[in-house]
Amino acid sequence: MVMLVISELRFAVYKCLWAILLLLICFCCQGKAMPLTSSFSPIKIRIYCSQNPIPAESLWLSHINSDKQEGKILSKFIKEWETIRVPETVSREDWQPNGVLMKAAEDGIRCLPTILLVDKKNRVFARIEGGANQENLEAKLALLHYFIINPRPVSCINRIKTGSSQSQSKLICSYLSHVPVERWYVDYPRTMRRLEKLESQDKAFILAKEARLRLAKVKQTAQLIQQAFDAHKPDEILHCIDLWRKKIDDPCTSLEDKQRFLLAFIHPLWIRLEAYHYNGGHEPASEEAFSQAIKTLEEARDLDTSSPLGKRADYLREELRKARLSAAKYD
Repeated sequence: MVMLVISELRFAVYKCLWAILLLLICFCCQGKAMPLTSSFSPIKIRIYCSQNPIPAESLWLSHINSDKQEGKILSKFIKEWETIRVPETVSREDWQPNGVLMKAAEDGIRCLPTILLVDKKNRVFARIEGGANQENLEAKLALLHYFIINPRPVSCINRIKTGSSQSQSKLICSYLSHVPVERWYVDYPRTMRRLEKLESQDKAFILAKEARLRLAKVKQTAQLIQQAFDAHKPDEILHCIDLWRKKIDDPCTSLEDKQRFLLAFIHPLWIRLEAYHYNGGHEPASEEAFSQAIKTLEEARDLDTSSPLGKRADYLREELRKARLSAAKYD
């Protein structure tokens, strides 16, 4: 009798185990995400926020990185937190290779706060933008949990092996839809090569290619800003002006950027050159530099006289002319 009971119990246990196994297989076959496992964790959270956060920003951040219930749940899956505070006043250091603004440009930050989810290979796999209020807080927390417990883009993309080139590229781009386009070529180079071979015409992929070119130009501009700060001798100043001129002549440079470059960089460089040659009174070299400074302001103004930058250029031109006429009395 005892042996019969033990046999029945053993059969019941085996039956339960097989039922669980079958449920897991069905769960996978239906394409649903498996629960979080060690293969999907730990992850890293990178947060871009303001130095002086507004209430919606503070509420959102206080729930995901705190001792509250939501924060405790997330802490089980998150290996590292990185908080980057974007300054209100821009400094030279912010545009250096590891500066705050350069990092923000590389990560495609468009608003504050922005949360980036990073996998163990340092690839960004999801982004959540904006703060939260009491009405949408639970929805945003649910979205964050969804990104954490679901498979990463690469694991989904690697399963795409059949279908037309168009259908494959469309599906690949859909899996990358939560990744900032600025990170596509940086974090997923093999996938980008695959999309290129598929001759993808997906809008998101085209935006990723444009973002790569735009980021290269941002880095070039950042280097020129550093050179503009460091240029003090006449040959250095003139070389720097020539580089800014080439950037302005680039057909891809917008009109607003042309005004900004003329006003913020080329004009101050001419003023610096004038100060270098000035020796108790204007000499031909300082006079020429001053004349070029005036012409630069006029050029910036004439690109768009009604824009704030155009009006600013016109104001500076008038102030500079007044200062020159006043100084002429003592020359």
